[in-house]
Amino acid sequence: MQVRPPKAALRFLRWFCRQDYIEEIEGDLIEIFEDQVDKGSPNVRLKFWWQVILHLRPDFIKNSTKNHLINSDMLIHYLKVAFRNLSHHRLYSFINLAGLTVGMTCFLLVAFYIQHQLSYDKHHPDSDRIFRIVQQQEGNTFRGSDVFAVTPRPLASAIQEQMPEVEQVVRMGIETDILYKEDLFFPSTLLYTETSFFDIFQLNILTGEGRTALEQPNALLLSASLAEKYFGQQEPIGKSLLLNDVKEFIVRGVFEDLPRNQHFYTDVILPIENLANWDSEIQHWASNSYYTYVKLADGVD
Repeated sequence: MQVRPPKAALRFLRWFCRQDYIEEIEGDLIEIFEDQVDKGSPNVRLKFWWQVILHLRPDFIKNSTKNHLINSDMLIHYLKVAFRNLSHHRLYSFINLAGLTVGMTCFLLVAFYIQHQLSYDKHHPDSDRIFRIVQQQEGNTFRGSDVFAVTPRPLASAIQEQMPEVEQVVRMGIETDILYKEDLFFPSTLLYTETSFFDIFQLNILTGEGRTALEQPNALLLSASLAEKYFGQQEPIGKSLLLNDVKEFIVRGVFEDLPRNQHFYTDVILPIENLANWDSEIQHWASNSYYTYVKLADGVD
């Protein structure tokens, strides 16, 4: 005897299901039912009921015009009552609304601030593996702390030689100086660093060179905003600038301005060899003049 879908389930489906869905859903359910019958699946009629019940969702249920009108009338009524209460108790309503507005505004400002703080340095690839090295100098307290972010120059080399857990290491020096272009000059934040900087930090080069520029002692990279200040719409690559009106550098690349949710900022990037005491501190462990960053190998604590 041929097994047919339960009629009660079909009537229930046709009762609640929207007209534009009923034909497709009923056809699919009957096709699934017949396929289960052919395969000899047990409890096929019960499974059909279950499939019908699963379609009892707002997307498939018929709209009730009566309920819709009732809900609209009730909503209009509530709005009228609310407006009358606001009109009759203006001062009380103003205090409540002002308090609610101030509260929500403070909440949003705090939420945006926290979100901004938690976003720091997250734009760098593998940011969870990048660390700045600090040192503790017991007995040497400055502004209430004996922990300092500056480190000696030989530290980076020692890390590379003795710690295979470290994938990359870079030294940086940050100073504020002035670059001159004839009678045009702007105070700028200068970052002196090595080519391995590009292995650790994200830097978007807009035009010219990036890593290779740091292999040339007299080369520098400018931020897009500073390049526009000095050269306007002219091509800055190959143009010269004077550092402190003394030493000449050639612009080899322009990079996109660093985001403000980064813990260090710079307008200019130069080879680290241009720092004043770079050569004399090659083995000077007592001098702390550099920021040292490491990128750990994957999976290293």
